[in-house]
Amino acid sequence: MRKTFPNVPIIPAMGNHDFHPVNYYNTGHRSQSALTAIAEIWSQFIGDDLEALESFKVHGYYRYDLPVSVSRGNAQKVSIIVMNSQSCYNMNFGLMNETNDAASQLEWFREQLRLAEAENRLVFVAAHIAPGCNTCVAKWGQRYTILFERYQHIIRLAVFGHDHRELYEIVRSTSTDRPIGVHHVAGSLGTYFYVNPSIRLYKMHAKHHVPLDTQILEFNID
Repeated sequence: MRKTFPNVPIIPAMGNHDFHPVNYYNTGHRSQSALTAIAEIWSQFIGDDLEALESFKVHGYYRYDLPVSVSRGNAQKVSIIVMNSQSCYNMNFGLMNETNDAASQLEWFREQLRLAEAENRLVFVAAHIAPGCNTCVAKWGQRYTILFERYQHIIRLAVFGHDHRELYEIVRSTSTDRPIGVHHVAGSLGTYFYVNPSIRLYKMHAKHHVPLDTQILEFNID
């Protein structure tokens, strides 16, 4: 990917199949060899941000600040908050050791949003599993949504995968049920559950960093 897209930031996120045994990640073990090994591979993508790389080595989540070249004129800076969705995956039996805020990720998420607001930055959220789907622990997803609502004015894009289908999920307020955002759930390059491989391309506003258009490219193997 780096050879094909030499000048494009590539921001990876961990999925439930990236661990062994599959789905299992014990967040209580901070020095997991798996994260260290994966970090060595991912260093070619996020290695220019040592703080992001070190954060990933510890818990599998990190913040990556997009280069200024991505913005135009007087546009605000953008940070991508990449979450480790194993902290909410209900098939991850490692969560039996941490039933509240696994790896303190929600606390970290809140702090990253607070800093972004204070420093006048915008935020993209990225993860494998979308909070609110039926495979994410409900209470964890609710706490995430409360934070999403509080900082909805700076969260300009939230992208996920996992489901293997092309979906859009409406994020609703936990108190009023009104729409407060959208989860963009992209398809898969695989064919799991009898789907065609697909990818998404977003056309973004260069100044305000909101999606203007979405193009879904599907490989028809029917």
